[in-house]
Formats: sequence, C-alpha cells, structure tokens
Amino acid sequence: MLHLRKDVLLTLFIYLIHGFQEIHASSQKYVTCGSVVKLLNTDYRVRLHSHDVKYGTGSGQQSVTGTEVQEDINSHCPLSSNQEISCYGDNGEGDSGDNWMVICSGDSWQRDESIMFKHVDTDMYLSVSGRTFGRPINGQMEVIGVRSSTGSVHWQTAEGVFLHAPDLSARHMHSVHSEL
Repeated sequence: MLHLRKDVLLTLFIYLIHGFQEIHASSQKYVTCGSVVKLLNTDYRVRLHSHDVKYGTGSGQQSVTGTEVQEDINSHCPLSSNQEISCYGDNGEGDSGDNWMVICSGDSWQRDESIMFKHVDTDMYLSVSGRTFGRPINGQMEVIGVRSSTGSVHWQTAEGVFLHAPDLSARHMHSVHSEL
C-alpha cells in the first residue's frame, strides 16, 4: 500500500510540474530559437504547407502551398508569373535556396506579431497569390516570392510548440540568432 501511495504522489507531482509548464508556455510571448510553429498568411488565412508533390514545370522540386486545413502536417507550382517557392533536400540537408530572413517590427519575434520572410538569395518576400491549384492538390493556394514588401506578405504563428526563453529583453541579449 505504501508503494502505491508513493507512485500516486510521484505521478501527481509530475502532473503538477507538467501542468505548470503548459500554463507558462501558453503565455510565452516570443517565438524563440527551437520553437516549432505553423505559419499562417494573415491576408488569405492559409497555413504554409509542403509535401512530396513535385511541380510539373519549373524546378521540379517539392511544392509549397497554402492550405486552410489546420490539422495538415505538410504545407505547390506557379500559377502566376511570380517566383516559385519549393522545398529541396532531406533530413535537414538542402541548399542556399532554403534560407529565409525573418523580418520583425522589433528586436524579437513576438508570438502574436505579423512578420515577413525575405529570401536570402533572391530578396523576394514569401507571399500568397490567391490562386488555387487543380489536381493533384485541388484547392490549395499558390505560395510565391514577390519583390514588394506590400500585399499578402505578412505571416503569423498559428499552432506550435513555443520554447521558453528566460529573458529576451534587449538589454540582456548578448547575441542574436540569424537562423530559424
């Protein structure tokens, strides 16, 4: 009987600690290095999506689209004459075309803030054209690169796992991470 009580108390203790961390994480104000998030286009309300459906033209690489489906775990080919957005590589290995700069209004990316992504190689902004695909990705919106920082270039975090940062105030930041 004593062993059962210890197990119950240990389980309760672990639950309380875990529950406290969940409450604290839900109030996390910043998107920090290591956070895993879904990105939502603020104009079209579609989530950035990719899966292994290759473009029929252009690069022939894995397509990138926008989808309204919240549960989708993947987030496709230019319908417009804008820059194609695609994915390349496996297991974290790609090329310089995978590098994007996060543009925030301040020094840190706030969780509820609208941000932009600028492609490092081409200086294009990640955007949504508003056009939708037919087969095999019916209904998903075209994700593109555009030169202008106006239009449908604003994104925000939707769902995700937000890691806690002890202190992100500007006076305590000794280094800035340039990769995400």
